[in-house]
Amino acid sequence: MLQTLLHKIEDLHVEFRGEMQTLTAAMRDGKKTPEETTDIGFLFRECESILDDWRKDCQASKLLAELLIAKVILFSPKSVNEGVEDTVHGTLATATPRLTTESGLPKRGTPEYTALLSHYGIPIELINKGLIALHYVEFAKEVTRLQEDGKPPPPGVGESYSKFRCTFRRKSNGRRPDKPVK
Repeated sequence: MLQTLLHKIEDLHVEFRGEMQTLTAAMRDGKKTPEETTDIGFLFRECESILDDWRKDCQASKLLAELLIAKVILFSPKSVNEGVEDTVHGTLATATPRLTTESGLPKRGTPEYTALLSHYGIPIELINKGLIALHYVEFAKEVTRLQEDGKPPPPGVGESYSKFRCTFRRKSNGRRPDKPVK
């Protein structure tokens, strides 16, 4: 069932993309009237909105799957007692759970923000000018690494909390035969 659903989604994507490219080429080549171009623009605006809603729904369901997989693997008696990190092998994919630590970044312009950037050797004049900012994803990785090493978070960091994540990797047998391997 899931493999069939994945194939339907992939087919829909190929079909939609082909239609989109045809309409875009026709507009670019001047083959559409201003009225038709207006409707095409509206169509793409609506598609953008629908796809964004769909993306949000998919993301929420994926996060639930991550949480449930991590709960089963990371808190199973075998994992707790033996420190085993395992993977889950589905028909379409393999999931590898992990536990990360995330922290709130202090707000720019606060003493906590200045303390945090100063901790990493950023000169105060660059901090005050707002020329340097932290990349949240990389900062979260740094906080996780510090926690794994048993070290405290840098100064100015807000409350830390654990977050369950999973890496999903498509299995080769989950790939459609007519799809090239990338």
